[in-house]
Amino acid sequence: MKFYRPLFYFSAILFITIFTIENINQRFWLHDFKVYYSATGALLKNQAVYGLPFGLDTGFYKYSPFVLLLFLPSAFFSFQIASCIHFFIIGFCLILSVITLQQIFKLSKFSKIHRSENIILILCICCVLIHLVREFHLGNANLIVVSLLSGTILCLTKQKLVLSGLFFSLAILFKPYLIILGLPLFLHKKYKLLFISLVFLLSSFILVAIYSGFFQAIQLHQDWLKAMINHGEYLQSTNTILFILSQLGLKYFHQSQQFYLITFLVLVYLAVFMKWIKPHLNSSNEDTYLMISFFGWLALIPNLLITDTEHFLYSLPIILFLINYLFNFNDKLLLSLFVLFIFIFNLNSSDLLGNELSLQYENYGLLGLSNLCLISLLIYISSGINKIIVK
Repeated sequence: MKFYRPLFYFSAILFITIFTIENINQRFWLHDFKVYYSATGALLKNQAVYGLPFGLDTGFYKYSPFVLLLFLPSAFFSFQIASCIHFFIIGFCLILSVITLQQIFKLSKFSKIHRSENIILILCICCVLIHLVREFHLGNANLIVVSLLSGTILCLTKQKLVLSGLFFSLAILFKPYLIILGLPLFLHKKYKLLFISLVFLLSSFILVAIYSGFFQAIQLHQDWLKAMINHGEYLQSTNTILFILSQLGLKYFHQSQQFYLITFLVLVYLAVFMKWIKPHLNSSNEDTYLMISFFGWLALIPNLLITDTEHFLYSLPIILFLINYLFNFNDKLLLSLFVLFIFIFNLNSSDLLGNELSLQYENYGLLGLSNLCLISLLIYISSGINKIIVK
């Protein structure tokens, strides 16, 4: 861990600065964490967990009942103290994520860099800084999810399937739509991992039933299902593919066609995998292909579903991958495109642009468009992956 001291020092300064500024400006609110905290309190008091807003009008708890069991320790603290603890847990998960992801890239024989690793990791954090500040401000669990998914792939590459399955199932319990990441795992024949994950998911119901009772557990899971279905009714996003297509004048596209879009993209991925990827898989490149597919789908999720902008932290893995590539290979055109896309990706802040420009940025869906451009760079690189794997 001594090797990563520059990363630790940079991160500590960054976290303390954000924490201090948030408190000075009296904006240390953590509205999303308040939903977790309040829903946990409601569970302890046998009150309704789903269907009622906690804090903000959109503060509905929409995650699994099992996640509330994970947040039970927070109930022993006041909200202010619990918020501080959660704030620094988010920071810890950020550091854990970037270090874990870097280890994955080295295991996949992609990265050969040693001395520059701290620079790469610090640059990656800077590339998501706007979204990171919002994550800290709201106290969401996106970086917890990214760290779990990073652990999933790292443990998989090291054949630690039980741990890998545990991490993957926990990520799904936080964000059920992450089940789509099972697709690349299935195509790469990681059947044991998927089975272990399923066992853990079923076990989560048993643990909830032990805590609350069998029939109450069934009711909680039914309410959870309703909460997920109703999620899109009180939120909107200008960063989805469907919204961007509608802004381009293709009025036929609208958010109600979300299912058809996802189905179409899945079919395209299946076709590409069967025709171009599967015939070229071998022991030296399979981990790299799996990693690119897994984290590529993760980065695409905010473009498919209606989510808040901090969910674009899901692009953290592919951004780190692209930075590794640019440090390893002298590709000036790709570097220029990456800098442009990252600038747009990390631009929207009312403090930087002002409220009017920030609103225009949001209305044009520039964040979603820049994220799609970053994913396009990843696809471009992966098309020649056999040539770029560092021997």
